Amino acid sequence: RAAQAGEPDPVARWTDLHRSHAATRQRGALDAIRAILPFAPFPTDTTIPSKILSNLPDATAVPGRLILNPLNAPRTAVLDISDFEHLPRENRSIILSRESKRSRDADSSEPPRKEIAVRVPPMGYVLVTDEPDEKEDTPQTRAGDVPEALRPKGLLRTGLMRKVGTMFSGDAASSGKPGPEPPLAYRVSIPLNDGGREVYYVLRNDHFEVRVDALSGAMIALRVHAERGNRLAMQIARRLSKKERDADERSEDDSNYGYSIMSADEIVVESAGPITGRLRISGRLIHPDGRTLARFIQRQTVRRVGRSIEVQLELTPEISEEDAVMKDEPWDSYFAVRWAWGDETHDLYGGVHEGRYPIDPDARCLQLPEFIDLRNETESITLLTNGLPYHRRYGFRRLDTILLSGEELRAGDDTQGAMRTPDEQPDEQPSRTFRFGYAHNAGDPVALSREFALLPEEELVVRTVGSAPPVPMADWLYFIESRNVSCIHWAVLPGTARLRATLLESEGLAANCRFRCRRPILSAIRLNLLGEPGEPLEITEGEIAISMRPHEILPIEFEVACPV
Repeated sequence: RAAQAGEPDPVARWTDLHRSHAATRQRGALDAIRAILPFAPFPTDTTIPSKILSNLPDATAVPGRLILNPLNAPRTAVLDISDFEHLPRENRSIILSRESKRSRDADSSEPPRKEIAVRVPPMGYVLVTDEPDEKEDTPQTRAGDVPEALRPKGLLRTGLMRKVGTMFSGDAASSGKPGPEPPLAYRVSIPLNDGGREVYYVLRNDHFEVRVDALSGAMIALRVHAERGNRLAMQIARRLSKKERDADERSEDDSNYGYSIMSADEIVVESAGPITGRLRISGRLIHPDGRTLARFIQRQTVRRVGRSIEVQLELTPEISEEDAVMKDEPWDSYFAVRWAWGDETHDLYGGVHEGRYPIDPDARCLQLPEFIDLRNETESITLLTNGLPYHRRYGFRRLDTILLSGEELRAGDDTQGAMRTPDEQPDEQPSRTFRFGYAHNAGDPVALSREFALLPEEELVVRTVGSAPPVPMADWLYFIESRNVSCIHWAVLPGTARLRATLLESEGLAANCRFRCRRPILSAIRLNLLGEPGEPLEITEGEIAISMRPHEILPIEFEVACPV
């Protein structure tokens, strides 16, 4: 209706609202972290956004990087620390520490760099220092006393991660020592019997590999190591109008019938490791009659320790008078991300209002701004839509996530970061940037969506200088002892030691748990949705006893035993 009425940005306004909500929630969480942070870092990097710095007090300096986590679940942050003189050693917080070697597949201008993967405790921090001798890795520096269920498991444990390279190296297997870790992004060229060559690009980590077609730039396969079958495919396209589809001479059995043709002009390996792999794909969307409908620059990023792929897309439509019909067909003619998966028995679930809900199998027009989860008894595939609300489903194995519809053509938005390299000139046509992703067997899609919706990593990291303070190098500050209960809003009452938190039960289950804080909690009360005080909450050993009904929203106010 908004597109047909000529209202501006029928899709983008909801995406912007989603990002604004995530940023507001993040700033409130950072305020709560600052309130009881055991030391006061002094940021020295002026490139860190002021909206993040304003949440941090100025006092004694500390060295290196302070990584913050505004989520109530652990998260993994990957940092470039090429300016460090020493490479930090691995421990329970720094789960990977690597220095890259120049790859023949990577851009020749890429210098060797140092990267670390850090496991940050829920609503807490990790302090990484550029010192040759770091503090002893005591239980408190690992993860505080967070329950074992939320500590790193499996391949995230340091010892196993060191041995991951043996899966790809026969020499290492025969010698019994870890071999060199494979690159995370590279080009493959296979000779064919007819004298030609099959060429594609690969992004891979310790869990799966993604194949990108060299001709189209489309993601043609998501494959799991040691298992057969393609899980997912993805491409950027414009769905043609009904008039154009009727004139399309391609067979209706063609998977691209009724859509534009994706064509890659250039694919570059921007990073092959050591922890981050990235491809940059530049190309065009071409009409069946040969004219260009749009230009795009797409970056796909994989990290060695994660189960998700991040996609950044800059799309520059070239709309002619012949395309004006798009305004009148907002659900039938649009620019979109096309998804296709191999198993039609997957059940579909959607993310709305911080919850996961089943999707009606007969529904064709979907409004799901947070995620779409494809799930069966053995695996899950999560499409991280990151605020893109509108989707069109075709059959049991295909879905379009709408990027632009109607007359939605406006200047690019810088809030998600610049997509162009310094030597690339901006086009005269208006462009839009998008950020979305996909994941395989990544666990709780609600938590994954919250983590994906955070502001960029560099906005949650403070650069510091000086000497390490006498405090734990990693610790949690607040913790909710239930996976299906999360905090969706934080507020610190000025001039007091009181904080407010709004809790949400997201799985449709009753919850009885405890709300914990690094400082003893002196008192706590329920609030109604207007913020008015209600009945007191039980406190045992400085912890709040929480009881919630399915999908309940529960605001609380509590006082901690320290000045805020």
